[in-house]
Formats: sequence, structure tokens, C-alpha cells
Amino acid sequence: MPTPKVYTITQAVLKAQSYCAYQERCQQEVYDKVTEWGMYPNEANEVITLLIADGFLNEARFALLYVSGKTRIKRWGRKKIIQGLKFKRISDRCIKDALLTIDDEEYTQNIMYHIRRKIGEQPLTTLNYLLLQKAIQHTLTKGFEYDIILDVIKEEKDKE
Repeated sequence: MPTPKVYTITQAVLKAQSYCAYQERCQQEVYDKVTEWGMYPNEANEVITLLIADGFLNEARFALLYVSGKTRIKRWGRKKIIQGLKFKRISDRCIKDALLTIDDEEYTQNIMYHIRRKIGEQPLTTLNYLLLQKAIQHTLTKGFEYDIILDVIKEEKDKE
């Protein structure tokens, strides 16, 4: 088994800067990567401190981009986004601020997107109960709130 490469703080910072420049990262991801390189926890914390000072790491910026990407690309709901951010150990304040950027109209469209994936183009007014429940369950697994799902379905039924 080859011996792991030993990095100095300066080498680790340079390598971590390129790691952060490629894609927005959170502190936990960088910490995990730096310790994976064989650095001690106190050295990893020092590397993270230097990255924050240089602007390579920013928790609020990461949270905003995470929310934006998961809402627009993955079409996730607030609950699943919160769970993902908490898993990455983002502060509650940053999570709250980032969630405020979600557009309500886009959120409603995402709910209908997931419902339509399960029911197709059938009108909501003629759906049987089991198919509607299946669509609601699918939408719940994507992190949307139950009461909001029901409100969106009611609005869509009223439009038809």
C-alpha cells in the first residue's frame, strides 16, 4: 500500500482553492476532503479559515446556490432542501435566508410538475382517489409540504 502524500498547510490551501474554484463548496465538504488528504483536524480547520479569509468559502453563498440549483434543476421542495443543507451542516440562519429566495410561482409549478409526472394529462377533477394519493405521495417525497400540495391541487381543480 502506498504511503499517503503529506501536505503542508500552504500546499493544502492551494489544492483546496482549486477544489473550491471548480464548484461552490460548503465548509463540511472541504473539511472532509482535507482530512481525506491526511491532514489533522486542527490543520484542516486552519485551511478552512484561510479559505474563508480569501473568499473561497462562504456559507451564505453556498446556501443560496444550493437552494437555487435544487429548486430549478432538481425541482425539490423546501423540506428536502432544508434536510440537504442541514446534512451539510449549514447554519439555520443561512438556511432561512436562502429559503426566502424561492419564488412562490416557481414552487407551485414544481408541485404541479411532480403531480403531472404521476397522473399524466388527465384532468384532476376526473382522477380516482388512489391515483391522486399516489401523485401526492410522490410529491411529498420530493420535499413539498402537504398543505401546500393540497392547496395547489384545489386551485388547479378550480381552473379546470
